[in-house]
Amino acid sequence: SVNLAEDLTISSDKAAVVVWGTSSVTTSATITAGDSFAIAANGSAGQAADITILGGNIKSDTIAIYQPSAGSLTIKGGTITGSTPVYVKSGKLTVTGGVLHATGEKKPYQFYGNGAYTTGDALVIDNCGYPGGTPVPSVTGGTFISDNASPIASYTNEATDKVLGGFVSDGTFNKELERFLCAKD
Repeated sequence: SVNLAEDLTISSDKAAVVVWGTSSVTTSATITAGDSFAIAANGSAGQAADITILGGNIKSDTIAIYQPSAGSLTIKGGTITGSTPVYVKSGKLTVTGGVLHATGEKKPYQFYGNGAYTTGDALVIDNCGYPGGTPVPSVTGGTFISDNASPIASYTNEATDKVLGGFVSDGTFNKELERFLCAKD
């Protein structure tokens, strides 16, 4: 378990913070990556990394946080900026706060078996049959901004053919969400 304090700055041209196995990282730091993930877990079978964002500033020119493992990603605060700020393929996602700001151009979804392609959406849920299982997302707060695409998007491929929905109950969005994403009252 690693805690990255708010006075810490990590900058890299490659993946800045990588969380392996069943380890965990909690951060309020400033983490910047150029053309790679600022924070990433591993999506191989048996990987269950836990990532918690309490605050700080996380930035990448591509996908800022990539979570393909069976563990969890919890976002309570901070500002996450990237072409696609957060991309989830497996595990439990809980968003209660923070700002996700997508600056990338809108691009069509394409499955990538060893990572992810940016779509321009602020949050992507990709139910693609990854080894960590079906993502379990919950959005009850936070601010989602996409300059050119959707604040939140849910995709699938032929491996599962099931787009996930009904997981957004609150938050602030710069554009209207697709109705299927919203929890039923």
